[in-house]
Amino acid sequence: MARELVQLQRQAGNGAVCALLGVDGGGTPQLQRDVAHAPSASPACAARPPGEALQSRAVGGILGIDAVFIESDRTLTISDFPIGTPVMPAGVVSSPVWERLMSTIIGDRTVRLVIEGYTDCVGAGAEQENLGLRQQRADALVAALPEKARGRVFLSVAANPSAYLETNTTPEGRAGNRAAKLTFGSDNPSKDPGDVVPKAKSLDEYLYLVRGLERKLNLTTPADAPEALSVLRQLYYGSSSWSKHVEKHWDRVITGRPWAPGADPTPRLGPSLAKALKESQEVEGIDIAHTLTGLDAMMKPGTVDIPGPLSSTVMNEALASWSGDVGWAASHWALDQVFLTKEGDARFHFTSWASDADLQGDVDAFAIRAGFNAGQPPPSQVGLSLNLQGPLSQALLNYYRTTNTSMGAARQRRIQTFIEAFGGKIRTGQLQNRPELEAALRPQIRESAYKRNQYELIFNARINSLPPGAPDPYPVTENACTVMTQFFVDWLETKLHQELSA
Repeated sequence: MARELVQLQRQAGNGAVCALLGVDGGGTPQLQRDVAHAPSASPACAARPPGEALQSRAVGGILGIDAVFIESDRTLTISDFPIGTPVMPAGVVSSPVWERLMSTIIGDRTVRLVIEGYTDCVGAGAEQENLGLRQQRADALVAALPEKARGRVFLSVAANPSAYLETNTTPEGRAGNRAAKLTFGSDNPSKDPGDVVPKAKSLDEYLYLVRGLERKLNLTTPADAPEALSVLRQLYYGSSSWSKHVEKHWDRVITGRPWAPGADPTPRLGPSLAKALKESQEVEGIDIAHTLTGLDAMMKPGTVDIPGPLSSTVMNEALASWSGDVGWAASHWALDQVFLTKEGDARFHFTSWASDADLQGDVDAFAIRAGFNAGQPPPSQVGLSLNLQGPLSQALLNYYRTTNTSMGAARQRRIQTFIEAFGGKIRTGQLQNRPELEAALRPQIRESAYKRNQYELIFNARINSLPPGAPDPYPVTENACTVMTQFFVDWLETKLHQELSA
């Protein structure tokens, strides 16, 4: 049985990490041993029944739950160590709750950890008052931490030999006492998140900033997730002056906006956090803003209504993500040829407007929706309304940092899911029907390209300033759409091979 950690959450500020264990006047963390979770923490011992030692070393051990995370106390207790050994129970570090907690710890640069090791009371020299074994169990937990979390350990000690977490009168209580306990918190809880992480260097740090946004805007509950997504997306792409990239057309692409464009969140966020989020648009090779635009469009999917002589059949979730990027690349290359500006060749325009980071973010949006709809065939999910579950930061955390969850599984096969959503067939690790996939993708790319051409040529009146000898925009754009579609499928195939070989 995959014995996952159980998260007993009491959402306080959506899991923001607060003060570390108590801090004295000089800012030095103080160790405070917690006996609140030791209901019978008495040294009274009962003899072990026959087979207890053997069962403790067997797969599954004695307890059904190997660890408990209590968010309100900021403690993680790993229990059920085999009798007389410092070996951690199997499966702990692959648990979703372990992965979530490690991401939380790593994301906040002010977090510090205190780790204590425990034993039960039976068997002098094996468990009873064995400081050496208690220290070894603390050390085992330290060794299991990711490197970045290990660097946050302030203290790793053997708990007082007379201290126990549970009763010693039952096998289950003794298993609960054979443990290592991690307590975590911030050594500077009043510091603004934007000052702690001015620019995220990892997705863990980015998620820390998102939790800061949720807390400051009071958007910490599952019901607040659509509004949190709306405001976070508009920090990057929106129609108002407070957006990093201001384009009026975003209100036509994303018509459902729980956070009104006119409501600038900067005063409530504070300039440090608002700036830190904008500075952190690309993290770990992913343009997270492209993920957010795709997700926000999926909240209310539909056809984009853009005025002009050409009617629109482009889906907003496509325009807000992959077809917008690839179609923009096609349009830029086509108009570069039409106006004889010679900015670069096709590959130059593709990498400029549909970069690897852009496309990674685009595909992630589709994979996140697939994670929320596990079990549904990929083609049925195109155009499906996104049922955003949990606080936004938790949804992103589950996708980017957990493994054995539906969201983690969706991330592990995100390229496969995208290809299959548009009719691609994959066998033995290879795309079997490339022409059909290109034919399925090209119309949306073409629509996006022509929408930009229409805007540039007609609304910006550039059609009146074509240079002498300029080629006809129509065939040039048609060819550009074909070439950029081919480049996009090249990219998908490359990423597919990487995904399957990971």
